[in-house]
Amino acid sequence: MIDHDSPPHLRIRSVSKSFGKSSKAKLALNDVSLSVQPGERVALLGASGSGKSTLLRVINGLHVADRTGEGLVQIDGRPLQQGGRLSADVRDIRSNIATIFQQFNLVLRLKVLTNVCVGSLHAMPFWRALLGFFPRQTLLRALDALDRVGILEQAYKRARLLSGGQQQRVAIARAMTQGARLILADEPIASLDPESSRRVMELLVLLNQEQGATVLVSLHQVAVALKYCQRVVALRDGRVVYDGPSASLSVDQLKSLYGSESDLIFDELEAPKSLPQKPPTPQPPSARSSHEVYAS
Repeated sequence: MIDHDSPPHLRIRSVSKSFGKSSKAKLALNDVSLSVQPGERVALLGASGSGKSTLLRVINGLHVADRTGEGLVQIDGRPLQQGGRLSADVRDIRSNIATIFQQFNLVLRLKVLTNVCVGSLHAMPFWRALLGFFPRQTLLRALDALDRVGILEQAYKRARLLSGGQQQRVAIARAMTQGARLILADEPIASLDPESSRRVMELLVLLNQEQGATVLVSLHQVAVALKYCQRVVALRDGRVVYDGPSASLSVDQLKSLYGSESDLIFDELEAPKSLPQKPPTPQPPSARSSHEVYAS
């Protein structure tokens, strides 16, 4: 549920980001400002190179914004970065941000359960994190997350043995285990088949509905964005050109946004059968006793 009465969960003010030096620098973000309320599901749309991924990386501090302008990124009222400098509290602030990448960012030689437990490293003593000794409670929480995403039986397999869709579900289980309140998903379904894509988007809705997480997801699939997100922020050439309800996004705006890619976008919008008919209803996990068995 969106909390309209609380201060913004995420506030971005006058953020620009360029790559390269001097006259050859390419401006990826150009004076971007926006706010996201707690509990919102927001889709970032735009053609390739519009700045979607760069914006997500600035939000989680993987990219530092340019020093020109205010360049403020604020999470729950705390500045993560400002004026081209990361906050001294950036590690603590990041503990409440989970990023789900297109390429999953798993350690493929490690077991699935270990990859999920990594989401709790920020709350562990350094020696435990260094040696990989996870407390039993962390293991149970990770198994619960794997159960919720439907791959509990894969817990002790190496991550490299899983399909792409399963690996993305491991990444979502890691976010669940982390208990992050802000979920950033960077084109999480770009390399997945339609059924895996549907499952991943339903799980992002589950995170939003059950854990109250704020979800900001960049997508290239307009139909998916319109189905699963109440709000769209559209970027073109690093600028915000639309920020409003998904249902109010017009055909002319989409044509302007995607240019030569518009035909592909409209073909996709004319194929609704590939999309679920309604957002998923959260399902309770299976009996907790199974987690005790897996953890033993």
